[in-house]
Amino acid sequence: MSVLRSCCLLHRPSHRLTFLATNRFSSHPVLRESKDEGPVKFTNSAAYRQNPMFTARVQADDTPWYQFPVITISMFSFMIYFFMLREENDIDQGLGGGSLFDKIDGLEKAQIEVCIRYYEEHQMDPTALKVRLAEIIEEENLKAEKIKLMEAET
Repeated sequence: MSVLRSCCLLHRPSHRLTFLATNRFSSHPVLRESKDEGPVKFTNSAAYRQNPMFTARVQADDTPWYQFPVITISMFSFMIYFFMLREENDIDQGLGGGSLFDKIDGLEKAQIEVCIRYYEEHQMDPTALKVRLAEIIEEENLKAEKIKLMEAET
């Protein structure tokens, strides 16, 4: 029995354990919630006494010394190949050739009509735009006549 008591005395904690509101065990007494007394003055708070170097921890730069030259040489070789050495192919010609007005039917006519309306609202001279609109309408009429003649032949 004396052995059991000596074991209990050896394993007995020196401080009383208390259960905090955050569900952690602590040897300190239970923390009491303080009443809200309004805003805290910054110069009296713990944030005022905190060292800014402690909070702004700068991580060490662990990039190797050869990273910058490798990336620079790679970029220059890429640019020399694509900007100077590479020959154009059919895809490049398709992307770069022609106007958007040539690729989308009716776009130029709609754009010119909007521009004419804008010019008239702002007291500008839309005569050149009206001439181009007349040319576009004439081209559309010619295309429509060609289509009718082709349909009539078949």
